[in-house]
Amino acid sequence: MCYMKEHKLHDFSEVSEVAGELSNELGAYCNDVDKKAVEFSERLNKLAEREKMLLDKTSKVEKEIEDRTDELKRWIDKRKVELINEAMESKRKEQKVIENVRHELEGRLMMMDSFNKYSEQLRQKGSACDIAREVNGLRVRAKELLELGSSDDLLSETRAAEVTFSCVVSVDKLKEIFGELILGGTV
Repeated sequence: MCYMKEHKLHDFSEVSEVAGELSNELGAYCNDVDKKAVEFSERLNKLAEREKMLLDKTSKVEKEIEDRTDELKRWIDKRKVELINEAMESKRKEQKVIENVRHELEGRLMMMDSFNKYSEQLRQKGSACDIAREVNGLRVRAKELLELGSSDDLLSETRAAEVTFSCVVSVDKLKEIFGELILGGTV
C-alpha cells in the first residue's frame, strides 16, 4: 500500500494510517510468534523432564547392573574356591592311595628281589644238600609271591577318583542369567 498522498495513479493512504495498520499486523505476528515461543519453551521443559527421567532411570539401571555383576562375581569366586578345594581334597586322597600302592609295590619288589637273590645264591653256591633242604620252603615262598595281587588290582584303587571339570552353562545361558538391557522410546 502506498503512503504518499500525491500519487494519483493508484490508491493511497495516510502514513499514520498505514503505520497503524502495519503496527497491528506486526502485533498479530508477534502474538503468533509469542505463542510459538511458549510452545517451544514448553517442549524444552518437557525435554528437560524427559532427560532427567532418562538420567534417573539410567542411573538406576547402572546400579542394578553393578549390583547384579557384583553378586555374580561373589558367587563365581565362592564357587571357584569350593571347586578348587574339592579338587585339592580329591588330589590329596588320590595321592595318599598312590603312595600306599607305591609302598606296597616297592615292598613286593623287595621281597621278590630278595627271593631271587637268595635262590640264585643257593643255586650257585649251595650244596646239593642245602638245595634239597631249602627247595620246599622256596617253592612255597615262590607260590606266595606269585599269588600276590597284580599291580592292576592295586592300581584300580587309584582310578576310583577321577578329577574332571565341566561347565554346562553356555555363554548365551550366562547372558540370560545375567540379564538383558532393553532400550526403547522415541525423542
